[in-house]
Amino acid sequence: NRHLRTLTFQTNDITNYQNSLPFIQRIISSSVHEATGVAPASMLFDNQVNLDRGISTPFPLLKSTKSTSDMISNMLYAQVKIMLNAMAKVTLARARHLVKNAKPITVFPVGSYVLAKYAVGPPTRLHTKWQGPF
Repeated sequence: NRHLRTLTFQTNDITNYQNSLPFIQRIISSSVHEATGVAPASMLFDNQVNLDRGISTPFPLLKSTKSTSDMISNMLYAQVKIMLNAMAKVTLARARHLVKNAKPITVFPVGSYVLAKYAVGPPTRLHTKWQGPF
């Protein structure tokens, strides 16, 4: 239900929730469970099950009057809306991260005594831990 609510909220359409069912079933079956460290489909069927079944064709139990092309068109539209929303969230998260972790640029006056750490470590045991002076 959580995934169904999320997908219908993202597409802003609760009338065509049947189009989201194959995606939700795939999400649940292929998500690695925290406690077991394995996806349910892998645990039960050892990757022998086709998780893409039912994605491009209607479920046999659902009585659908729509054609397959209409269903796929609706699914593609929903996917575009979800992807645009995800891209906006990633962009916002990236911007927050850059603001949160912004470091001021250090400026050293000419003639300052500056040391720097080696990127990997001193070249030999005889070198100091710091590189310089610069």
